Amino acid sequence: MSTETQYQKYRALFAVLALALTGYFAARNVATWPGRLRYPGELDVVEGRALVDMIDLREGVPIYAPATAERYNSAEYGPLFYLVGARLVDPARPGFLMLRLLSTLGTLGLAAGCALLAWRLARSYFAAVLAALLFLAYAPVTNYGVALHPDTIALLFWYAGFLTAHRFAKDARVLFAALFMMVAFFYKGQYVSSRLAILLFLLLEKRFRLAAAFSAILGLAGLAVFFVFRLYRYGVTRGGLWSGSTSQRCRPL
Repeated sequence: MSTETQYQKYRALFAVLALALTGYFAARNVATWPGRLRYPGELDVVEGRALVDMIDLREGVPIYAPATAERYNSAEYGPLFYLVGARLVDPARPGFLMLRLLSTLGTLGLAAGCALLAWRLARSYFAAVLAALLFLAYAPVTNYGVALHPDTIALLFWYAGFLTAHRFAKDARVLFAALFMMVAFFYKGQYVSSRLAILLFLLLEKRFRLAAAFSAILGLAGLAVFFVFRLYRYGVTRGGLWSGSTSQRCRPL
């Protein structure tokens, strides 16, 4: 048997083992999704707090207002998370199903994004499938991705921005990435490494005009969205979006 034949044999064996191992753990995680989606109670404390804040927001309560002796809303995430959730929840019969389904769609979108990036890099369908399975096999993906959390939708927009920048890295269309990332910031402002990576890439490539334009779009779009929220009829920022949300983002830093 030639060396090349042996190499192809071991390569095929490794591919089968890799798919079997990641597929097993991915299947184990995904098998728990129906029960998590239908579970009537809270999967964790974040779900209960977020649901209360969404119901309060739908009723016109300024959820970012400073705490008082009569009322306190945690409102620790971005306003888009609460605005979208407030439209999906029924105040008369509040439940978690629709909100968990939204997170699940974000999880599936991220798995597809992993597959797309792997295919772009390797031009291999095996790499694409393995990347998606590896993502789904990671236990925290199930813990956060099938629950009332902002993480998967926010990461989906961050990742969409990163994929856009990766696809159009050689021309000015890289700036479209900033729009996705701005939406993600107002959904959950925690994940900033992708936009810093893009800005650093443009600086290292000595494309200073694009780097300046990318930063300007992020800044101006951020201010525009912020003032739109100030005028929003539910009064998201009337009680202090800046002090109630942005300061919470800065506190851990």
